[in-house]
Amino acid sequence: MSKQVAQPSIVAGYSGTIPVRFRELSQRETTKAKTLDRKAILKRVGTVEIVQPDDVKNFVRLLVAKEDFDLLGQAPGILEKFPQFTPYVIDLIIKKTEHISPKVRAGLTRAFANTLTHSKYLPEYILVAIIRLLSADGFTDKQTLMTVFRGLKRNAGAYVGRILLEALDKVVLRGEVIEIRQYYDRADNWEKRAIIQMVNRHLSEDEKRPWLKNVKIHASDDPFAIEIFDPKGKKKRK
Repeated sequence: MSKQVAQPSIVAGYSGTIPVRFRELSQRETTKAKTLDRKAILKRVGTVEIVQPDDVKNFVRLLVAKEDFDLLGQAPGILEKFPQFTPYVIDLIIKKTEHISPKVRAGLTRAFANTLTHSKYLPEYILVAIIRLLSADGFTDKQTLMTVFRGLKRNAGAYVGRILLEALDKVVLRGEVIEIRQYYDRADNWEKRAIIQMVNRHLSEDEKRPWLKNVKIHASDDPFAIEIFDPKGKKKRK
């Protein structure tokens, strides 16, 4: 029986701008952040039911300023209360990977994989952020990415499918490429291009040639797909 996961939900009542990319603190911001009350901030983000956006920002500033990156192990629990910060926090995690201990990295990977596979609904921007993390060095979880791919619904959004395939392209082996190739007929144009690219890159000539030859006939009206088959063709025809 799977572990029940708290479902991230959009928190109403906050209309401020939430960053999606982490930027390094300035010297002035670092100095100010070092004066923050660590105990009070951790209490607010850890115990209150509804986390305030400024508390999340101060949590990030505090751990960055003091280089206490293992505090990021608390991030999944905080993001359950304020999921809009997911892309921002994940971007920070990826950029500070080398400063996070292996134990905390493993815990983050498990937590976000659990969110990805067990949540009933996640907005596209959160899906994309977690997929990005689970394909990043230090957090790669091919099994979870393949599980999500197998269960991907057609209404999940074309961008999600494209990002997922691009993430898998970094880690797939032959058997997984053959499995993904079977999805081609149901894929949209962007996903088809990603699958063509994957097959072209990972399978041997003998394995990919017949399939690519057949696909090329049906993709003749897609210049982007043709570019994958014959990247020099356009230059030759000029």
